[in-house]
Amino acid sequence: MRINIFMLSAENDNLKNVLRKMHRGILSYYSKELLSTKLNDANYVHTQRLLKTKDIWVGHVYAEKFKDCNVAIQFGSAKARDSLHHVVKTDIKEKAENILYIETPLLGRTINNKHDYSYYRIGLNGFLNGDADFNNDSSPPDRWNELKNTFGYKDFTEWKDHTSGAILLLAQLPGDASLRSQSMAEWIQETICKIRQQSDRKIIVRLHPAMSAKGKAALIGDMYEAILDNMNNVEFSNNGTLVQDLNRSGICISYTSGSSIDAVLHGVPCIACDEGNFVYPISSKDVDDFTNPYLADKDTVMQWLYDLSYCQWSLAEIQDGTAWKHFSKLLDFDNA
Repeated sequence: MRINIFMLSAENDNLKNVLRKMHRGILSYYSKELLSTKLNDANYVHTQRLLKTKDIWVGHVYAEKFKDCNVAIQFGSAKARDSLHHVVKTDIKEKAENILYIETPLLGRTINNKHDYSYYRIGLNGFLNGDADFNNDSSPPDRWNELKNTFGYKDFTEWKDHTSGAILLLAQLPGDASLRSQSMAEWIQETICKIRQQSDRKIIVRLHPAMSAKGKAALIGDMYEAILDNMNNVEFSNNGTLVQDLNRSGICISYTSGSSIDAVLHGVPCIACDEGNFVYPISSKDVDDFTNPYLADKDTVMQWLYDLSYCQWSLAEIQDGTAWKHFSKLLDFDNA
């Protein structure tokens, strides 16, 4: 078995360091398995030699193209762009047998252009709900309790009254890989039109806070001419926090926005328009349902939170082999 860690899939040194920690973590896991001891500088080379006897090779790859392997490990997902890290990931996507994606977290998320986090999402052969295997079905509550304490969350108790307050549309960065080629401008326009066929209720369009001023101007400009000049009671949220927008909303609608998770944590019912959205299992799927959304019961939401907590791993868990142990069960490397 060959495990290639594609270093050039990371766009900066911080993300390369996350990949280095994953490399260390894989060796740490096998050091415990083969030597019954924690990986250190003294047994680092010995661990690699023993792995070769089991026909397992783990290493960094700095190639600009895919190099044959059983598992490719990369940071982030491919976008149709010319930058080197996207070129590398596109080639991997086209040719790899298995891909382990390391991505931004789902719980404890912040806007961070360097992607410098304490936890990272890890998925096999995908990074979104429905297309990735997170090995997290029917998970126990231990990781949720840990993350709850770390980030100051509370257990889910009940849904807000969805009949009052605004309808919050959670916009995403145009061109983001999680949109899977969906045009954000078109989605917003179509969603507003569907709502207006049934209601004149206030609509708040929350733009992604990482969107540039130029990007915001272009997006809003396109929609004003097509839609907003002819419709009342539609507002763009530019400066308020997500919590402030959730507090004045009774329901939120999104495509695959991670902010949907924050909505659930605040008790705001969601409509998830694409299966890639992580709230999809506990939400309505159709915009027309905004008058009568699906409201999952408390136990269902709590189990969803337990499962969601097993989608991300701390840097310490990545480096000490805990994360790799979780996924090695799927890859069956222990029987190699």
